[in-house]
Amino acid sequence: MKTAARLARVCEILRALYQDEMLNNKENPTDEYFFLILSSKTSYKLYEQLYEELYNYVQRDWNNIITLGEGEIERIIRRGGLSRLKAHWIKEASNKMKSDFGKVTLEPLRTWDDHMAEKYLLGLPGAGVKIAKAIMMYSLGRKVLPVDTHTYKIAVNIGLIEDKWDLRNERGVVHQILESIVPPDCRRVFHVGSVVIGRTFCRPGNPLCESCPLKNMCLKRESRS
Repeated sequence: MKTAARLARVCEILRALYQDEMLNNKENPTDEYFFLILSSKTSYKLYEQLYEELYNYVQRDWNNIITLGEGEIERIIRRGGLSRLKAHWIKEASNKMKSDFGKVTLEPLRTWDDHMAEKYLLGLPGAGVKIAKAIMMYSLGRKVLPVDTHTYKIAVNIGLIEDKWDLRNERGVVHQILESIVPPDCRRVFHVGSVVIGRTFCRPGNPLCESCPLKNMCLKRESRS
């Protein structure tokens, strides 16, 4: 099967299964920024808990985080990785939003074009291209493709990209390549579906290949047959 046809079939499968999946991401871009900052170097179950604990601590109003010191924020999120650095990012980003928009919010970005929105998000502390595009996709409804380890792995397994890239240093290049390959209407479901597949079936060390919805599209599985 040619790559384009394989991709079209993958998108069809993922759309049927995961069209409405949010993975607990947030429709509000401000919520999503803090949610994703807490996700770095932390398991998804734990960072979801830490997000709720921090959000409840500020009485579910991010404007209240302005009154907190970095040490206080760090104490709340300490169970996650990089807690001191994340506390610094959260405090600095909150101050920047307050300075730029009059309160701790990213809502003004809804009216900005993709280029302006992405540029602003990339200027927030701790927000690399993956976080910027995730906020744009989940919260702003933009047809972009965030590339995390799951998205990259599935893209490699179905033959969209060679497994030669270092996401730590070349993530921006990988985003450009995959966005040039995956059609806009497939990007959201490709990302979301890849995350679900990666967490549930395509697990390192213990993959459940025979149960995977993409088993017939996987070149890695074909090579082992």
